[in-house]
Amino acid sequence: MSKIFFPAVLLISLIACAGTSGTGGYKVNPADRHVWVPADEDDLEQRRLRQAELDSIASDIEKLFLKFETIGPGEQELRDSMVAFIPEIQHMESQFTGQISDEQKRREAMGRELAAIRSSKERVETQVAKLTEVKPVPVFSRKDYLRAFRFFRKGNYEKSVLLFKKNLNHRPPHSLIDNILFGLSVSYFKLKKYPEAIKPLTRVIQEFRRSDKWFLSHIMLGLTHDKNAEKSQALYILDQALKENPPGSVRTLIDRLKNLIQDEVIPITS
Repeated sequence: MSKIFFPAVLLISLIACAGTSGTGGYKVNPADRHVWVPADEDDLEQRRLRQAELDSIASDIEKLFLKFETIGPGEQELRDSMVAFIPEIQHMESQFTGQISDEQKRREAMGRELAAIRSSKERVETQVAKLTEVKPVPVFSRKDYLRAFRFFRKGNYEKSVLLFKKNLNHRPPHSLIDNILFGLSVSYFKLKKYPEAIKPLTRVIQEFRRSDKWFLSHIMLGLTHDKNAEKSQALYILDQALKENPPGSVRTLIDRLKNLIQDEVIPITS
């Protein structure tokens, strides 16, 4: 009995090992490891058909491999020729790249030169236009000068301001500039535009010391500062005029104005 049992166990073990190795890595349930169920005819047939299909696939793969082998030399020859041609292609590419770069630089240089030519042309055209442009030379009109005083006397100070300013811009004779400046400042004063009246009076004081309007400009400037609520400035201007020994009538006028301004100044008490 023992002689029959041992070969049977050995046969079962070999079949189990063969089944495990043929499963392609299938996992076996440990509980079924020592259970063997012999395959029936249908299972064997299915295994045979499956193996035949695998063999067919392997045969097709082998045929494809052999086919590739037959075209291998031609392909290798083509690859060798391509490898030999690559340096020439690279050399040609390098030449073309250099030529393209040179052409691009040439075009950029031409563009800069063209832009410079256009800019130079525009500057020349502008200069020519300025040279050929006919500008009317302002001419002083004594008629407008007299009209400015006439409008002032009539109390039309807006028009007198316009005409006095026009006279200044039309290059009047030097002997009339102080009159025009004084008339302009007094016209502004009448219009109560005190800040505008200060500049022409200051110019008379600074530029026309020998003018008969010089002392009057101090008085008018002091009065303008007073109207503009700048009493300390007004007193300073009047004191500057007194230091220059004005004529008696002018001194009297300056003193009267100083007294009026000082009377309005509120003394500071401690």
